[in-house]
Amino acid sequence: MDKSLLEELKTLRDEIKVQSHLLGMELKDEWESVEKTFSKYESQLEDVLADFGKFNEDFWVGNKEEVDQMIATYSALKNKM
Repeated sequence: MDKSLLEELKTLRDEIKVQSHLLGMELKDEWESVEKTFSKYESQLEDVLADFGKFNEDFWVGNKEEVDQMIATYSALKNKM
């Protein structure tokens, strides 16, 4: 079963958050930046998913490129650990 976009973001986010105490200042700055973006979209996406279900996940109010960038940034941070 494929993970939803929100599940993928949350999984990456949670894995990094657990190890955040080990991050250097450079990674912490990256982390804080992507966290601001994640927070901006998380509640909006959860509202859309509650109203329309997973099928319509791609039609939420977020910017696809920005979401893809969040996933890439979380993945890059995870790989640096």
